Amino acid sequence: MFPKLLDLPNYLNNVERLGKGLLVPAAALRLDSQKNYQPELIYFDEGSKISFMPAAAVDSCNGVFVGSSVLQYGGFEVCKVPTGAFA
Repeated sequence: MFPKLLDLPNYLNNVERLGKGLLVPAAALRLDSQKNYQPELIYFDEGSKISFMPAAAVDSCNGVFVGSSVLQYGGFEVCKVPTGAFA
């Protein structure tokens, strides 16, 4: 999920507040080639766990989703994924 670029100076000036007092929503979409690349929402958070999440990866073999934040201190979110969710 890409926040408005107009808000970027506010985020850069308040990095220590990201994920605490300053929440920036985070989301990840999956584009499945077998479904004609129709976007599917696989992760969403209002910003309390991770804010400003530009990257995410899924390890379907071990059932793990990892989201990362470039600006937030300690900006990683690791979640278990149900078996077969991304087969």
